[in-house]
Amino acid sequence: MLDNIQIKDISYYQSKIALIFCSLLLFLLAGCSTLQQNTPSEPETIENGIYFKRDSYLGKRIFVVKVDPDKATVSSVRAAANGLEKPSVIAQRENADIAINAGYFLKDGTPAGAFKHHPHWIQKPKKNRGVIGWTKRADSFKFDRLKRDNKGHIVSDLQDKSLWWEKQMYVVGGAPLLIYNGEALDPAPEAVLESFLTRRYARTAVCMDNQNKFLLVVVEGGDWLSWNLGFRNGLTMNELTDYLKTQNCVHALNLDGGKSSTMVVQGKVVNSQPHFFGERPVSDVITVRCDSKK
Repeated sequence: MLDNIQIKDISYYQSKIALIFCSLLLFLLAGCSTLQQNTPSEPETIENGIYFKRDSYLGKRIFVVKVDPDKATVSSVRAAANGLEKPSVIAQRENADIAINAGYFLKDGTPAGAFKHHPHWIQKPKKNRGVIGWTKRADSFKFDRLKRDNKGHIVSDLQDKSLWWEKQMYVVGGAPLLIYNGEALDPAPEAVLESFLTRRYARTAVCMDNQNKFLLVVVEGGDWLSWNLGFRNGLTMNELTDYLKTQNCVHALNLDGGKSSTMVVQGKVVNSQPHFFGERPVSDVITVRCDSKK
């Protein structure tokens, strides 16, 4: 009996030591991250119609790509074999100039929210959640909340009964829809966890600004694991919304975040990952490719 107690005690202290070690490692990694460039930069032309800049808000590093939809093609791309794949690998395979992680997903790679692709529904919307839909036309981007009614039909929570989603090549689900027609939205109708809204995590978002430019935004920060280990970096959902307003966003949608948040620019991941696990394989990404690229 005494031996069992001692073994349990040793196991308990080993777990505590491991937790402390992980916390210190995350702290050191966070410290290293702050040593990197943290000052806003002037927009850099990646390709004709595609611009990249490093920004800062509330002391957090933010990476922004602005796209002229008249000069570049925006696509959504599934991981190989409809499973999981790193965004940088997908970007290389697609010869994309830019890639970011997109919607939420299950462990097997199945999209957790709405997802339509060329032009089949991979996953129809279930809960009342934010979405973005588009075709190759510059004026085609639509932001909305979609859900299913009691008859199983897809319906809009914000727009008329035009069934715009049936005309689009792509629909990607997120949560919550942050800005609509220039106004910040109450996230309550989307019934997401309060902790998800109020904790500071890494974030990924997309928006259309008042010049009809398409923005892809990644905020550096942590995730659920790093938060519980004491590394609490990133933006809350309200802070993300406020930042997007500074970028003149008229419509904006939050996508998957935390350890999924990844931005690839010309083949390189530009943001630091939340912890030592590195780039996370995801179900799908949004890519940008210059139309004049040979």
